[in-house]
Amino acid sequence: MMEFLAGLPVLSIITFLPALGALVIIFAASKDDTELVKWLALGFSLAVFAVSLYLPLTFDYNNPDL
Repeated sequence: MMEFLAGLPVLSIITFLPALGALVIIFAASKDDTELVKWLALGFSLAVFAVSLYLPLTFDYNNPDL
């Protein structure tokens, strides 16, 4: 189901995606365009949430070595 995330550093993506979103908002949106800022913030927040779902869905509860 989520094999495309298997080789990626998921925790780093979850950590730095909000910072990337902040940079996009700073440089892409003008000060007067509050609607765009809200939609970009929502989009990046949902992206972080979607990536974070990978962790509990793929966690191996039966492996005592983790």
